[in-house]
Amino acid sequence: MAELKYQPVLHDHEAFLKKALKRNEFREAYEDLEENYVLAREMLSARSKSGLTQEAVAELMGTTKSVVSRLEAGGKHAPSLTTLKKYAQAVGCRLEIKLVPNTCPTSRSTPAARRTARLMRGVMPTMREGDGKMTTKTIEEQAKELARANKQAEPAIEKVYWFPSDKEIRLVELEETMVPALSGHVEPFYFGPSPQDGLTAPSGIAIIQTKEFGKLKLPRGWGSWSDAVALEV
Repeated sequence: MAELKYQPVLHDHEAFLKKALKRNEFREAYEDLEENYVLAREMLSARSKSGLTQEAVAELMGTTKSVVSRLEAGGKHAPSLTTLKKYAQAVGCRLEIKLVPNTCPTSRSTPAARRTARLMRGVMPTMREGDGKMTTKTIEEQAKELARANKQAEPAIEKVYWFPSDKEIRLVELEETMVPALSGHVEPFYFGPSPQDGLTAPSGIAIIQTKEFGKLKLPRGWGSWSDAVALEV
């Protein structure tokens, strides 16, 4: 039997990518994942500079190597801020988050951008009476409208729960595909009031996996899971 010799196949990644991006389907999929992979590259670069292995980072984070591997692999599920902070500290860095204005707005946004916009929006159009005056809404009314708007913007939401409060809007949204909360806590995004948009109180919106409902630790002051009110969305 003739001896088989290994012959490596040359691959020009830049040429391949340039050609592939001409296909609409590939370009859209690539753009959807681009933000996640930019983060993954940042993480890999930081760990490389620190000289640490995945095992060492996992030990410093108090987790497993497989978790660190998934974080560095990127993908459609974004890690929580708590997880990113732990990773940054493990590799000798500090986490910085910036909002950069779009220089070339487009009619299409990535899933990550859509979710950020949905959370950052956090306001509802103000109801107006016939004379043009603003109609004051209760926190519960604002919570219900915000929940319906979020469901419309993100069909993957299965349920939305409101935690009654006379100080702020508190919503927990359930999504089966959401990345697990490694911290064991519900971690809301908080936003200030915007009276001109009908949002008269601060708001906190959290997204968790459906199976985590009732199991994660709620933020201080949110009460207990038994206080949660299911909203019609």
